[in-house]
Amino acid sequence: AIDGSIDSSTTGSGAAGDIAVTAGTRLAVSGSIVAETAGLGGGRGGDIVLRAPDIALHGGASVLAESRGRGDAGRVILEGGRVRIADATAASSATGQGAAG
Repeated sequence: AIDGSIDSSTTGSGAAGDIAVTAGTRLAVSGSIVAETAGLGGGRGGDIVLRAPDIALHGGASVLAESRGRGDAGRVILEGGRVRIADATAASSATGQGAAG
């Protein structure tokens, strides 16, 4: 279970790191997982990949790949036989010059 936070970000020209979480049976997320790029550097945001047979995002969870600058946002990929999202957000977005993933 992830009920804290995992963050990868860049404000420069280098890319943010990817975040990958794999579980053998069930992955429950109620915290935040964020990969972002911000500022004028143009670095690409990282991808977020969650893998498990059963994935549950709940309790206000946020899984976000964001661009708030020139760089492109990464992708959010949920790979599971069963994926449930309730009272949670999973998205890739761009509010700057960069593109969403």
